[in-house]
Amino acid sequence: MDITDIGTNFDTHLCELNNCFENVLPESIETNALWICNKCKKKYSPKEMTEKETLIEQDLEKSNSSIHDLEEFLKRTENKLHYNHRLMVKAKVILINSYHNLQNKKDLQRKGDLCDSVLKVFDVHYPGYSEIRGRILFEQAPSQFILLQMDFQEQTVPLEDFKKMLINLCSKLEDCLMCLHGQGRLILK
Repeated sequence: MDITDIGTNFDTHLCELNNCFENVLPESIETNALWICNKCKKKYSPKEMTEKETLIEQDLEKSNSSIHDLEEFLKRTENKLHYNHRLMVKAKVILINSYHNLQNKKDLQRKGDLCDSVLKVFDVHYPGYSEIRGRILFEQAPSQFILLQMDFQEQTVPLEDFKKMLINLCSKLEDCLMCLHGQGRLILK
């Protein structure tokens, strides 16, 4: 294992000293290793990092699956934790599941962006066909389809591009089926 969690920064904090906001990583994979800022070189004790993370996790738990509270949590935390940190990913997954019955483009796009962000991390940590990946793909598909449909109806997407995007969406749905049921083959003609 490496200190960046295979490049995902799943445990990476951000330095808050003088608005540095650079990655803070442990010096080694040892449990009691000091954490150091990549830019200003400030050192943090493992205890400081654990306490910081505990407070942030408690803040997340208070968000209570409210879209507004979860979005506010992400804003409050964006200068404390790397956007791929496990608590940020957890908040995004809860938020993805909270966004439903969407009708406006902004919310549909937001849900799709959250899914893309989470899938990038999951593709590294859970490669292949995993249930968690399938669930995110399942949540993403309707939003992408509705957005695509809106763009086509507004004539902002040419017919050929629309077809390509539909085929791409069907491919994602096949992946979703493989992840959730171990089978999938949508036949498109």
